[in-house]
Formats: sequence, structure tokens, C-alpha cells
Amino acid sequence: MLGLFIIIFMILVLDHILIIILRRKESKNKILIYFCSILYASALFFIPFYDPLQLSGFWASVILQNSEPTLPSFIIGLIVINCGIYGIHIFLISANLIWAEKYRGRLISTSQFSKRRFPIYVSYHLIGLSYLILMGSIIGVIFLSLMIIFLYFDTIKIEKTVLIPRFKEEYYKYQKQVPKRMYSSELLFILILEYILFVIGIVFSFISI
Repeated sequence: MLGLFIIIFMILVLDHILIIILRRKESKNKILIYFCSILYASALFFIPFYDPLQLSGFWASVILQNSEPTLPSFIIGLIVINCGIYGIHIFLISANLIWAEKYRGRLISTSQFSKRRFPIYVSYHLIGLSYLILMGSIIGVIFLSLMIIFLYFDTIKIEKTVLIPRFKEEYYKYQKQVPKRMYSSELLFILILEYILFVIGIVFSFISI
């Protein structure tokens, strides 16, 4: 178990570093970037199963069969699942719009893009955080949070090097219309709520030991 955790942990660390290097050097190798991103997401998916800090009492305890979920964790899980479903909703709508406009070369400013400029990244945060909280993975939550911080700064670079040169004045107008780069007020509330619920779950997990 510990050996598998170390392998997955090293994959996360090295993959994170490689993604940052590729982004900073503006690599044109999209296949490599996509591969690294999929590998990172896969490692985050599996790490709760081997996380030495994995919390008992969370919904993952049913899957791992190491304990019974506590009532507070069950309630927390119901709330977190709804947050994750909202993240899936944002992803599906945004991905559908991006695919529809892919070959038209137009700036998308409707639906989720009228509320925030990078809704896909937000959906990653909501979906990933909800899953890792349900699994009670402390290390997973930490890694995801670090990646989201990187993605936030990456959006700044994408705007400067890709979107502004491509759409010019149209994008400046869009920035004024949609000042929130990633997180609108309701999403900040949801994410803060999820982190608070996770901390509460940690407290109850230690109390029940």
C-alpha cells in the first residue's frame, strides 16, 4: 500500500512540475500536455485509495470497507455531491459551447462564459474537490488546490498570449463585461463551503476515533 502511494505521489509531483514547465515554455506539443493532464487527473483519482492520511468515516469508507460512515460525514457527503453535480453541469455546458464554436473562431460570451471567463477550470475544481472530499483524501485535496492555484495564474498568461492577440478589442470589451476570471461570488461561496465542510469532517473523523 505504501509503495503504491509513493509511486502515485511521485507521479503527481513530477507531472505537476512537467505541466508547469510545458506551460511556461509555451510548448506547442498539445498531445504531451493532454497526456500529462490526463495522467495527473488519473493519479488524483487513485491517490485516495492509498492515501496514508485518508480519513475514516467519509463515504469512501463504504468503498474501502474500513469503517462505517458517520452521520455528520453522510450529511457533508450529500452537500458535497450536489456541489460536484453543479461542477459537472458547468463542464458539460461549457465544453458543448467550446466544441460548437471550435471551427467558427468566435469569442464565446454566452451562458457560463457570461459569468466567468474560464468556466472549464472552475468545473475541474468543483468536480475534483467534491470527489476527493467524498473520499476523505487530505493529500488529494492539497494537490488539487495547488494545481488550481497554478491554473489561475495560467489563465492570466493565456489571456495575454492567446486570447487578446486573437480577439483584440473584442476581448477587452469582454473583460469589462465579465470581470470575474474564474470565480464568481456564488462559486466562491460553494468552494469555501466545501473546504469548511472538509475541515468539519476531519474534526468529526478524529472525534470518532
